[in-house]
Amino acid sequence: MELDIREINSYVLALNKDNEDRRKNIKSVFENLGIKRWSFFDSIDVRNKFPYWIGCAMSHRECLATAQFPCIVYEDDIKPSEWYRPVIEDPKDKVLYLGLSKWGTQSGSSQLDGGVFLHNTRETSIVKYMCSSHAIYYPSKEAADKYSNYITRFILEVNRPFDELYAQRQAEVETLCLNDPIFCQDDPKTFHDTHFRLESK
Repeated sequence: MELDIREINSYVLALNKDNEDRRKNIKSVFENLGIKRWSFFDSIDVRNKFPYWIGCAMSHRECLATAQFPCIVYEDDIKPSEWYRPVIEDPKDKVLYLGLSKWGTQSGSSQLDGGVFLHNTRETSIVKYMCSSHAIYYPSKEAADKYSNYITRFILEVNRPFDELYAQRQAEVETLCLNDPIFCQDDPKTFHDTHFRLESK
């Protein structure tokens, strides 16, 4: 079966203040791609109060708490990759990453080439330990809860970016990623760490 991402409920996490350029850019990207059912989710602004990752983590958690499933949660710094296509293999009941990252926590801390990718199908791999959160498909509330229910405890007890929590959860909950990611980060500092493909066998 196939999944058309243009038809899936989609949420873009974006700060409401001082963020007009990013919002205009995302709106243009989604219009060009024909993504229909999407909206902004106002990120929690913790600037000058807490580390940025707390606002990022709680924004993901709050978004998923009110989302209509199935859904895709995007961050506002994404752009389509050179492998973009709107129709992909349906992961059914699995969480699916639409983007990749070279960063992972297999060693116990976040570092380059720290993720594990196990061949699954021609289009997908099973992913473990990958740090990423810029484009994720959640098939159901039950699937999302296996990730988001742990966010508050993690950021308060561990005080680390929450995508490291997601990397840990991947080792316990079977999670998929695309071998050819359809989104990457639109940032010169992170573009090359998110714009690569996995070798399919």
